Amino acid sequence: MTRHEERCYRYLQERIQEIAINAGYNGNGSLRIHSKVRVVDVVLPDATRYAEGTPSFIGLFRQISQWHFDFVICDDETQKIVIALELDDQSHQLPDRVRRDQILDSVCRDAHMPFTRLIMTRTAMTYKPVYPEHPETQMPVR
Repeated sequence: MTRHEERCYRYLQERIQEIAINAGYNGNGSLRIHSKVRVVDVVLPDATRYAEGTPSFIGLFRQISQWHFDFVICDDETQKIVIALELDDQSHQLPDRVRRDQILDSVCRDAHMPFTRLIMTRTAMTYKPVYPEHPETQMPVR
């Protein structure tokens, strides 16, 4: 992990229950944060939108098979995914990265995967939910 990712990980550790509840988690089990989880290990292209085996499905699958979520929070007992999180830094403003982010957002929406983008500054963490859509929120960072 980069220093920025480590800082974000520690922040998520401190607020894991709160983040999970805000993502719709209603369990009372233990939660765990996994880092660098391959996207295709969690979601696949929507087979109703991209017929499986077609060039468009295969192309999208190949793209997302190279990508990782920065963090995935799971219920430790059931291993059910509570939310996937992407830490957006300045590189996410580059044209090729903007397009990649749009594709990832679309794949998560199609799969109904709870997914949020995070922007961390020295003083605050901004949550930009992709799916399900909620208002953007900001929380102070210690």
